[in-house]
Amino acid sequence: MAPKQNIESLPMEVLHCVFSHVGDQESIKQSRLVSRTFNDAAAPYLIEAASVCVTSKSLARLEELCDHEVFSKSITTITIILSHYDVGLATDRSLFMHDCNGRLLRNMEMRERMGAYKWRRMVASKCGKKVPPFSFQDRSREDAIQREIEQQLWQRTYFNPEIPKIAEEDFNEGEATPFQQVALRVYVTYRERCEDQERVRQGNRHIDRICSALANLPNLCNLRFDDPYLIIHDELQASDFPDLGFDRRMLEHFDCLLSPSSWCGSITTNATIVPLVEMLSELCARLGQSGIKPTVLSVQMTAPAHLRPLALSADQQAGVKLLMSRAACARIVVDAWDRATTVGEGNGRSRDEMLALCSFTKPFFAAPKLEYLRLDLRGYTDHGKTPTIDLSDLLPLENPWPHLDTVILDYSPAKTDDLRRLVALQENTVTELQWDFGWLVRGRWDEAVEVLRGFQKLNKVSLAYPRGERYGEGTYRTDNSLNEIHSYILKQKGVNPLMTEVEHTN
Repeated sequence: MAPKQNIESLPMEVLHCVFSHVGDQESIKQSRLVSRTFNDAAAPYLIEAASVCVTSKSLARLEELCDHEVFSKSITTITIILSHYDVGLATDRSLFMHDCNGRLLRNMEMRERMGAYKWRRMVASKCGKKVPPFSFQDRSREDAIQREIEQQLWQRTYFNPEIPKIAEEDFNEGEATPFQQVALRVYVTYRERCEDQERVRQGNRHIDRICSALANLPNLCNLRFDDPYLIIHDELQASDFPDLGFDRRMLEHFDCLLSPSSWCGSITTNATIVPLVEMLSELCARLGQSGIKPTVLSVQMTAPAHLRPLALSADQQAGVKLLMSRAACARIVVDAWDRATTVGEGNGRSRDEMLALCSFTKPFFAAPKLEYLRLDLRGYTDHGKTPTIDLSDLLPLENPWPHLDTVILDYSPAKTDDLRRLVALQENTVTELQWDFGWLVRGRWDEAVEVLRGFQKLNKVSLAYPRGERYGEGTYRTDNSLNEIHSYILKQKGVNPLMTEVEHTN
């Protein structure tokens, strides 16, 4: 009879496999207390992801994690936050207060989109009644008193004229109402954080610190750059405002006022905000030069009003290529293209401005081991504007990707010749193609479909909402002929549905 085995006698590889499937961090923490063997096996899974923004506190925390004997080996994912504290807001109280008003209205809109609000609006409209103020949760009739309190909070917070009055020249701080005092104190905190951010950026010290920290992560494989619309780092607490009589339920609506700004700014700051462009150009180049080569890289950013500062030098482009030299998955999403005070105005971007963005996208996708490519210019060329660039400007179509399997090019403009070059490079590798909202800037769609049929191993394709040539600016509705187009590209049908009978005859 074989001797009984203790669980600790299992090979370390088996224990690693077990802990890699445990998603609960608390369970992993408790497992470390079982024995030294369990501690050694579980420790690498305690912290797998970390994020950093340009503040002294965040950078210090990243350095602490990356210098840690255990955690430095367990971290596989790093998210670099591109959103930042706007110097223009920090140095102009009046501008800050105007922006606060916009942030509050935006916060209100986000809450309006919650399911409970939609449900109550639908019921009210069917009953022919006026839509009641928003209730944060769909509560029962027995909660009417609580609901009424929340409705009052809604009205007092989002339709309060007191905050914009702070921007007036004759405003007297000594007579500030409790609402105004909250806004004033938030402004002081925002200004302090911006000053801290600018101290950290002096001489590009934040670039040095991030590069040095990430160099200590031997298992880093996923690097993300994120520029979210609204990011809430902190919650305002009642203990911070003991003299105003506000509880957390009221103060939660003001959390958004302390949020960093995305690169596109807001309606108030869109034309004046200066994004931290070095976080893409210089940081990516320096990371590549430092020997950091993740396998998964993604960039999600909002398009600033002025794209020219994004332009990379030749040395920086070379550094980005080094960063991407081992990448199997590369993703860029650029959103929020409107840059005027009204949606639909000023959305056009000149060619030289767009080429500044291309100076980043081209070396970014110059990854010889790429298997997954996604370029999503979400919303680009809406409102009747015509693209000023094409796919050959955005992607390096000179050399093939031997392992490229999936290509997603949503909202990307292309010429028929660009598609022909892409198919010639990748006809025997690509199995999935998605070109939704794609704009054909030169050539005919029937010819473009014929070209795309040249992919030999394609088993999935999507060309939803095509634009350009016969489709004009696009209708944002599904065309029934698309199913036939997809079937033709996949070689399930033998006749190009976009060709006329005369063309077939010839």
